Amino acid sequence: MLRSMPTPTAVLLAAWPDESYRRSLENLVVVVEPKATGEASVTGFLKGVDAKKGVGVVDLDGETIWTKAEAFVVPHPILLADLEELRGLAAELSFSQGQKQLFREVFTKPNELGPEQEEIASFRGGKFEQLSHARGAAKSLGYRTAGGWAACRVFEGGKATEARFWLGGDDSMDEVVTEGLMWVDASGDTILVRDVPPIAFSEGMRMASAIYGKRAVEKKDEDDDA
Repeated sequence: MLRSMPTPTAVLLAAWPDESYRRSLENLVVVVEPKATGEASVTGFLKGVDAKKGVGVVDLDGETIWTKAEAFVVPHPILLADLEELRGLAAELSFSQGQKQLFREVFTKPNELGPEQEEIASFRGGKFEQLSHARGAAKSLGYRTAGGWAACRVFEGGKATEARFWLGGDDSMDEVVTEGLMWVDASGDTILVRDVPPIAFSEGMRMASAIYGKRAVEKKDEDDDA
């Protein structure tokens, strides 16, 4: 999903009988391109695979469709035009997903971006008592850290884009305050926010939002509220 790469149907056939794999894959929203030229692609919830019938999906009409294809794609939710309808159908049919896809937090670019804007400042000011606490928060959420950065890499359109969120500081014992969220290309060069691909933007915002949410928040005394 974060690499935008198709998965061969042969791999699905081999993995589906394994219960642990099946739990992870079942009910993911997939896009299947039929083998026959001219046939429309099918988007729906993955329900099964068969060597003769192909890939089985439940579409937005609630109908099960079997279509033969050599591969399928698990799209990031930011790319799903019918995201809200798919979420509604999943709730109606009590479909649960082993991977967080359909109800994953998504972020779209704001309209008021500056033409030369290189970062998002929404998550500045998050205080952590120590840099090690900030790094620990990032790692607990599944993100890589390097120095004072938390990072999330996405492969989109054949290119790598990495979101970097500045946690701050050099000494792991220092108090830190978060700064801006930015994106770089495979060479490490900064990308203007307006040029960041949609999945990389959404995942970078998701990372920064989650880490910022773990910041130290000062509690007011009850007497202060009186």
